[in-house]
Amino acid sequence: MLEQFREIPSRGASRFSMVRPATVNLPSIEPRNHQQGIQRTTGGDFVVSGSGSRSGYIYFADRSSLKIGEVLTPVVSNFNHFGGIQVADDILAAGYERFESGAAGTSVVLFYDVRSVASPTALDHLTIERTSSGQAAGASRAMSRWR
Repeated sequence: MLEQFREIPSRGASRFSMVRPATVNLPSIEPRNHQQGIQRTTGGDFVVSGSGSRSGYIYFADRSSLKIGEVLTPVVSNFNHFGGIQVADDILAAGYERFESGAAGTSVVLFYDVRSVASPTALDHLTIERTSSGQAAGASRAMSRWR
């Protein structure tokens, strides 16, 4: 596995900012909440996940303008934290849980078609429900069971 990481070209990091237009609302965010993950679609657009006090969120930004457009705030149980995201072949997988429940909580993994960040499509038929205690979506929470 180490060899695979060595093969990734190092291009150096570059700073950038995304713009939230005044017409775009994000969920209520308290000091303990945070943005969790960032991914790029096949087309180069951005997907960002985060946690809020009442709801988690996923927002999308166009690669050319870096303006935030669509914001998703899925209502699932009382979940408010996306534990991480991954985009593969323009399919977004997002683990969703209750932040305050920690490793003892339950979760779901939601899937979206993100070919168009202006209109991401929920793929509800792919949803994975993790309904037993201790099936949290966050890697750090899930891994805490193995320590």
